[in-house]
Amino acid sequence: MAVSVRHATLTLHKREQWYEDIRPSVGGSDFNPLAASANFCAFVDQHGFGAVVMPLAAVGKGRPQPMPAVRVGAEVRGLEWDPFCPNNLATGGGDGMVKVWSIPPEGLQEDMVAPLVSINTATGGDGISDAQAVPKGLAFHPCAPGLIASRGLRKISLCDLTRPQAPCLSVGGSAAFDGDTYDMQWSYSGDVVLTTDTSRALQLLDLRAGNVVAKAQDVHGPGTSRVTWCDNSVYMLTTGMSKLTREREFAVWDARSMSAPVNRTRVGGTSSGFLLPRLQYGLGLVTLCGRGDSTVRMLSFDYATGKTVAVSTTSVGGVARAYAFVPRASCDVMSCEVTRLLKLCDDGVQPVSIVIPRRDKKRFHEELFPPAPGGRPSLTAPDWLAGMNVPPYLEVLPPPQPAPRVEWNRAGSSSSTAPAAATPRTATPSAPTPPTQGKQATEAQPSPANASGEPAAVLSQPASEGLIAPTASGAGAVAVAVADATTTMTERPPNGEGQPAVASSQRAGEPAAPGDRPTAAGEEGSVPDAAAAPALERAASSGPNWRGGAPKIKLRHVYGVETKGAKPVFNLSPLLTSLDGPILAASSSFWAVPWVGGGGTVYVSPLSASGKVEPDCGLVNGHKAAVHSIAFSPFQPNLMATGSEDSTVKLWSLPEGGLAEGNMGADDAIADLTFNYTAVRYVEFNPVSDNVVMTTNSDHSVQLCDVAAGGDTAASTIDVHPNTINSACFNGDGSLIATTCRDGKIRVLDPRAGSVVAEGQGHQGRKTMKAAWCFGGGRREVLASTGCAAAGHRQLCLWDPRNLSSPYSTKTVDSSNGLLLPMFCEATGLLLLAGRGGSGIKYYELSDSGGTLAPSAQFCHEYKAEGDPLSGLALLPPQCLDVANVEVARLLRLTSTSVEPVSLMLPRSAEMKGFFQDGIYRSVRSSTPCLTSAEWLSGGTPSVSEGGGLRSLRPEGMQPLSERPLPSDVAVPKAVIFRQQMEQREQEEKHAADTMAKMTTLANQNAEYNPNLSVAMGVDQATILDSGSEGEWSD
Repeated sequence: MAVSVRHATLTLHKREQWYEDIRPSVGGSDFNPLAASANFCAFVDQHGFGAVVMPLAAVGKGRPQPMPAVRVGAEVRGLEWDPFCPNNLATGGGDGMVKVWSIPPEGLQEDMVAPLVSINTATGGDGISDAQAVPKGLAFHPCAPGLIASRGLRKISLCDLTRPQAPCLSVGGSAAFDGDTYDMQWSYSGDVVLTTDTSRALQLLDLRAGNVVAKAQDVHGPGTSRVTWCDNSVYMLTTGMSKLTREREFAVWDARSMSAPVNRTRVGGTSSGFLLPRLQYGLGLVTLCGRGDSTVRMLSFDYATGKTVAVSTTSVGGVARAYAFVPRASCDVMSCEVTRLLKLCDDGVQPVSIVIPRRDKKRFHEELFPPAPGGRPSLTAPDWLAGMNVPPYLEVLPPPQPAPRVEWNRAGSSSSTAPAAATPRTATPSAPTPPTQGKQATEAQPSPANASGEPAAVLSQPASEGLIAPTASGAGAVAVAVADATTTMTERPPNGEGQPAVASSQRAGEPAAPGDRPTAAGEEGSVPDAAAAPALERAASSGPNWRGGAPKIKLRHVYGVETKGAKPVFNLSPLLTSLDGPILAASSSFWAVPWVGGGGTVYVSPLSASGKVEPDCGLVNGHKAAVHSIAFSPFQPNLMATGSEDSTVKLWSLPEGGLAEGNMGADDAIADLTFNYTAVRYVEFNPVSDNVVMTTNSDHSVQLCDVAAGGDTAASTIDVHPNTINSACFNGDGSLIATTCRDGKIRVLDPRAGSVVAEGQGHQGRKTMKAAWCFGGGRREVLASTGCAAAGHRQLCLWDPRNLSSPYSTKTVDSSNGLLLPMFCEATGLLLLAGRGGSGIKYYELSDSGGTLAPSAQFCHEYKAEGDPLSGLALLPPQCLDVANVEVARLLRLTSTSVEPVSLMLPRSAEMKGFFQDGIYRSVRSSTPCLTSAEWLSGGTPSVSEGGGLRSLRPEGMQPLSERPLPSDVAVPKAVIFRQQMEQREQEEKHAADTMAKMTTLANQNAEYNPNLSVAMGVDQATILDSGSEGEWSD
């Protein structure tokens, strides 16, 4: 095993981290009455007819009594969370019904009585009595969304949640079971179902064929037994009672030969409760949790031989009623917590952590969290029902992000108080499934294919974001949930024209990928319910559509520090208004911020200044009302524009040394633009044309002014917004403007034509939205937006500016309340998110491989500053970066009293810093204008080639890293030499075998057409050959 688990330790959490004041059911049953997802945990209530759902972050006491619950309407006999939609809870009832419930993101505030869908497992026409079909346990399919298996008394039923009226596939009766079932689990790839029963048999069932694939007798002695598949291997692990001593034991079985176990081990103890087995994927860490006692055992499992070695046996307090395993996305990965258990007791749920200790707790240890199956399906339900088997997708777990911790108050509501866990970000295809029983795919492919042979959709959206729409109901709602959770690579029809969706990652205006074809409703590979079609359209290109695995994150190890050689400026009095305009602006020479005082004063400081600001400092004081927005020219670092409440925009030419000589008044402005008694909310310079300024005004209009032409008349006015404009920004070549509006929509405008190019609904929440263009190095442009979801948590979305009907991807950032400001560093492709009122700056790497792959924002890290919370943020131009020390971004962080310089650095060795990191730094826009204002207004387009509109950041005389000569004395690794020798030997052996085969063929042909004439006529040659004895022919 790559990672040793012999030092794994098990720890019970502190009392204040328990889930107390609950009243679970104390009745005995052979199913596990506790289940957990990445967001919630659920348990059967004290009456046994409902399931109480609690957010994982809702620790502590003071819960409302009675607690809100899912009212099943019958005795609860099955409890399972959907692995692809972590807010969907499935219950099995004593009335034979399997029901699916959509839990709101904030949890239950009142009893839930209406399920999304109900399925009667007794329907199917197979003649089995209803009593044998009553659910005793549930298990979702590990690869295909919408499929759930129900374990009855002597019947296993398969329900398709997207088609609740369809008959259930089932295997049961005396032909399949000689006793009542104890447990049921899917195999690794979901091709067969494993069951144990009272006849002490272990069976592998093929639900699609309706038969028993393999069977083992006398697995354990009398008593409850449990089974689990050992990940991507050929082994299974069962637990039960010894046939002789009545001690609890476990056994490992080989699916290729089930006549006898690989090994059988007694764990001691005479408790009547069963052992619940669990194997941590990729680590080989087996956990045996004893129901009815207080002991948890850990074992080390060898995937190659199936052998186990005891690690430890730990007591965790009182008697356990049940156990549940929390998905690793909710574990504290920075503390090396590889597994978290939830232990259900009579009065609460106790979290138990399994940690593999590491000395460095400040670093994310990737070796402890290998890629593992997570919340991303690998094929569709129709494909699986058609006979296809595809292994699960493996998710790569990134370092965690802060999330809220919810505490219950006496009134019964919840509030956010502290950070919690993370969600997976990217995924890679897993290895092919092992050759086990059941129907297998004829050839292992890196991406799944559907039953018709066409490439299947790659499923990519994180399950935590695939929530069911609250307006949907019934089977259609489940189909919507399945579509939202899988986020298939299905192209949206063009604006309601009714065309069929395209099953590919092709976007509008791009060439189709090989193998892509239209998939109309009703064809194989599509969700069979019509209600799923809108969800598939919404899910088009949502999330990174990586066919070849997870994108490489080059900037993962970026860290933030105070800028070397720069000190903060303090004793400031900035005007921190309630408006959401950019109150801090910076160029390569100056930074500026609105100042407290009469009129509209602005404080301007050189970048090199530091220390205390004196009360009699020099100010720019030319406005009659407060200044709401400041911008610097991208071509002249001393040219500043200010937009004010007095309906004017003024341009200022700042002296080289700043305002040390005194104030600047209205007469010192080099240009004065008036906007007809409408307050100016936002101002920005065109990025490619000199003397073109864009403003947004309080009358909901966007105006462009030609400063060179003079006068107060705007060159262009766009009046398409019905409400306040929250943000506006130019794209990379200045040809488009993106705006966000208080009406909840995002728009892309053509400023010269005065028209709307694209329009779409933005974030569902009511908080202010912001937008930023992401571009650079000649890559295609992507629009990033920040806002909040309907549940209140802040989000980041990436959009195709040509089609705003749905985003490329949506990521949950956190649950803070402040305004989230997006900023893009074109030099490195780093997307920065900073929230007002917070202390952190999150940064994401924007990855774009081009072609049919959708861009994706991969979380890198977060810089948290000490001191006062953030009030504003400014990103310095690329020419300010210290490329020799691999500085990827430089920021100015504004607080209520100071401005602090912050540098984001990428660690490199001293030897590597001697080369220009051309794999990190992109070409950036030139610092000289490409067009004049007249050329741009007449429709001119700038060049985007190196030396034209773009330029490199490589200093003169600095050699690129890609051109670094390799050392001549580099020794070839022994592993490479050995591999070459083995390949050469295999080629020689293959050549010799081919030569021998040809010679044998020629000899046989010669013997057939040229018989041996030396043999006597009339005598059979075989008789002569057989007449000799063996000894005569021996050597």
